[in-house]
Amino acid sequence: MNTCLVQVERSDRWWIVSIPEVPGAHTQARHSREIEAMAREVVALMLEIPEDSFKLDVQFKIPAGGAE
Repeated sequence: MNTCLVQVERSDRWWIVSIPEVPGAHTQARHSREIEAMAREVVALMLEIPEDSFKLDVQFKIPAGGAE
């Protein structure tokens, strides 16, 4: 099973989600609990594969100066 890197960073009231291995795969989530589902959905749609056919490695980017 393949693993996709998911990079997440906070922008105001949104979580910005990027999947570098899939060009153009970006999404956003309002709540942190939505990040995995949103990332899984965008990867599956872009690659035309089932949402349960890969793993996610979610990594949070912490801004310089610490967490918000």
